[in-house]
Amino acid sequence: MDAANQALLERAKRARSVSRSLVTKQINKLEYEINNSADKTTYHEIYVQLISKFEELSTLDKEVESLINIESLEDEILTR
Repeated sequence: MDAANQALLERAKRARSVSRSLVTKQINKLEYEINNSADKTTYHEIYVQLISKFEELSTLDKEVESLINIESLEDEILTR
């Protein structure tokens, strides 16, 4: 992989990491509201935000996948 693609890959991985963190926070927020509130409007608002963030995460996953060649992906999985 050349340096330009490596830089793109690293940037996409960092963005994916941030996005994954935001999805986790939304899940935790939704769980908290379900356990501590009876307001269905709040549930729905958080759920809609969660779906939006999850779609962003899926897009970033596809971007990372397109930048990784199969050999690198296999190596990355095996080293975990």
